[in-house]
Amino acid sequence: MSTNNPFAKHTSSMFGSRGCDIDQALIYANEVISAMPGEVQAHATTALMVVVNTAANIFTQATGPSPEKQIAAAWVRELVAQEIEKQSLQTSAVETVIGWLSDNLDDRLDDWANNSMGFDDAVAVVIDRWIENNLDVSSQVESALEDFDLSDKIESAINDMDLVVRTR
Repeated sequence: MSTNNPFAKHTSSMFGSRGCDIDQALIYANEVISAMPGEVQAHATTALMVVVNTAANIFTQATGPSPEKQIAAAWVRELVAQEIEKQSLQTSAVETVIGWLSDNLDDRLDDWANNSMGFDDAVAVVIDRWIENNLDVSSQVESALEDFDLSDKIESAINDMDLVVRTR
């Protein structure tokens, strides 16, 4: 017997077989159950059908993915396809912006710096001067912090507090 057969450990040479014909095996089992006293037929049929249903599940799993797994796999494939599409659109947008920058950056910098000679050291000097004049906020932050007195804010908050005492 094959070692990966889940039924092999439950077989016994004391009992017969119907080969590989499950229909014939079920006909035989139902004939035996029909010959039993009426009060045990329902129990025997229940036990037989539990074994048949379990065997059917094992066969289904062995022959391919379950319908639930197929649905989950299809769902995952759809989500992946959507993400790939989003990434493709984002990549396309980035490529468009990069293309525009490549085509227009030198002209824009020249216009901005009022320099018709092209991108050279003079533009870099103008950019540095603009950054110093427009983006250097450290002096503004320092003066704002000097005007901010934390002790006054704390004292004001304490003075605005009310003390409420409740007793029962």
